[in-house]
Amino acid sequence: MTAQYVPEFIIDTALNVERTYMYSHLDGRSILEALFSVRYLMIGDKSGRTVPYGFHDTGKSETVNGTEIKLYEADNPLSIGYTYDSYTSTEDFLKMNPAQRQETMLKSVVLDDSSFPKSADTLTVHSVLKNIEENSNIKITDDKIYVLKDGASAKLNIDKVRKSELYFLIRGLDFESNNKRSQYSDTEWNALEPIERAKILSSDFLTEKKSSTNIGVSYGDLYQTISYMNHRNIYYCGQDDYLCNLGYIETADDEFRIHFKTAGVYDYTSIDVLAQDTDTINQSVKKLSEEMLTDVKMGENSVSGKISLSDNKILVLSVPYSTGWTAYVDGQKAELKEANLVFMAIELKAGEHNIEIKYETPYLRAGAVLTIAGLISFFITFIYFRIKRAV
Repeated sequence: MTAQYVPEFIIDTALNVERTYMYSHLDGRSILEALFSVRYLMIGDKSGRTVPYGFHDTGKSETVNGTEIKLYEADNPLSIGYTYDSYTSTEDFLKMNPAQRQETMLKSVVLDDSSFPKSADTLTVHSVLKNIEENSNIKITDDKIYVLKDGASAKLNIDKVRKSELYFLIRGLDFESNNKRSQYSDTEWNALEPIERAKILSSDFLTEKKSSTNIGVSYGDLYQTISYMNHRNIYYCGQDDYLCNLGYIETADDEFRIHFKTAGVYDYTSIDVLAQDTDTINQSVKKLSEEMLTDVKMGENSVSGKISLSDNKILVLSVPYSTGWTAYVDGQKAELKEANLVFMAIELKAGEHNIEIKYETPYLRAGAVLTIAGLISFFITFIYFRIKRAV
């Protein structure tokens, strides 16, 4: 993916990666794996990564530096080009939460505007969170979580989940590490000797505030970690929303918990636990695969293929959008649109079509022309002054 659109995609989908410029996976989110046309995954047994719903173990593996790496294959992978019959405007899309956004991209293409009908699909992802239980180490208000002890955790009571992907969502996250004073209740603080209180306040004043921490979420044996850096961290990338995938739940009634590595004050705008029905994922992927790009050929700077459409459709190519790409339909230049935050789309009429996209580095030709013109100008000037000097 091109650097220009990757950070925006990660932030808008609340992808749980360490940094917006350090990414190596899609957090096992089956919808994103499908939309990216992922066919194979290699996952190490010590990586802690979740095997996405809709992938199966091929039985092939290799051991590298003591780590067994297994090869998984998608049950129903999408081609690099798949089609939609409706769209959702970018404006409406950005009003949704990240879990709704990814399901929306599965059912309709996200475009700034289009002549195609707007999507009327109903989303099935839904909240299953009942409440969060406080305890002696964790206090909760409408917009803050006070964690009084390193390693504290809290229970989240949720509805029973069945045949769904389970997600933890936190939005507007900010973090400030605790000072020692905040770990005492007012009664405990007043009971201390003045000299002890003075020592604690002095230590707090001299202690550097932490700007990063880990937040864990668990459901039974499933565990995922959010590596968070706040705006005071030099590596902060503007990400304050995280949608963390716990994986596929067939049927279970386990305990859901949130774990805090570091004591401190955690600001947030919303917290939720969501379930994404996998039947919906199966049906939507099947619909996208009904009319796909075939006979795909990948060149060094081009992609081509054929497609046969029963009706007017929007072809999405899971190739990162860039102004350097040009699209051709049946040999004629066609409009190429930015789609689903990071991909490309072409609106097509019913019938059979030959599709080709070609890439050329933006301003490459203009730069070459200017370079040549500069060299010519230099040599003309050089020769002129040599002749003038000789005379």
